[in-house]
Amino acid sequence: MAVSPIYRIRITLLNVAQLYKMSFALALLTATLQANFAQGQWVDETLTGSVEGGRFAQYSLSKPGRVIITLTPKQGDPDIYVGENGTEPDYHLDRHSYQSTTCGIERVVVPTFALRPIGIGVYGHPSHEYSVFELHVRVEDEMDEYDDLLRAESSFESMEDDAYAFESNSDGRHSTAGYGADRATSRGRSPATNSGADKGGVTSSSGPDHSADDGPEWEDWDEFPVYNILLTLLRLFWEMLLTL
Repeated sequence: MAVSPIYRIRITLLNVAQLYKMSFALALLTATLQANFAQGQWVDETLTGSVEGGRFAQYSLSKPGRVIITLTPKQGDPDIYVGENGTEPDYHLDRHSYQSTTCGIERVVVPTFALRPIGIGVYGHPSHEYSVFELHVRVEDEMDEYDDLLRAESSFESMEDDAYAFESNSDGRHSTAGYGADRATSRGRSPATNSGADKGGVTSSSGPDHSADDGPEWEDWDEFPVYNILLTLLRLFWEMLLTL
C-alpha cells in the first residue's frame, strides 16, 4: 500500500515539533542545573560558640558580595565588630568599620565594596562570665550600588555616635572607664580550626568551640525542590520519546 505524500509531510512536521519540544526541555534542564549550582556557591552558614567575658572570638570571611551578619545571644551579652581588609576587629575605632552593640540580637550589613577578607569579632561583655551565641552569616548576590551606599552611610553614622559616646565618658556601657579598659588586655586568639576557608566561607580563629551548621537536611527526596523539577522534566522527555 502506497503512503500518501501528504501523510509523510504530516509525520515529518510532527517529528520536527517533537524535536523542538525535546530541545526546549533539555535547555530548561540545563538552565535549572546551572542556577542551582550558582546558588550553591553562596555562603549561608550558622555557627554556634561561646566566648569568655572581656575576650573576642574572631572569624574571617573572604567571599565577595553583600554580607548579612546576625548574632543571636543564647546566654550572656555578646557584641559584634566587623573589620575590612583582613583586620581582626576590636572595640578601637580604627580597628573596626561596622558594629552592633545592643543588649539583644545584633545585626550588621556589610556592603559589597567592603575590602576582603572580612573580619568578624564577637565580644563577650565583661558583665557576664561568658556568653553563648549563634552567629548566622549570609553572603547574597550583589545588590544595587545606591542601596549599598545608603547602608554604608548609615553604618558610618553609627560609628560617629559610638565615638561621641566614648568621648563623653557617660555612665553607659561604652564609657572608657567601665567598658573599654576591661577589654584592653583581654583579647586572646588561637589558630584557625574551621575548614570553610577553602570555599571562601566563614573561618574561625578562636579555638574548637565553634561548630558550623551543615544547613538544612532533607529527610525525604520528595521535599527537595530541584529533585521535583528534574523529575518533571525527565517525565516530559520520556513522554515525548514514546510519541515519536
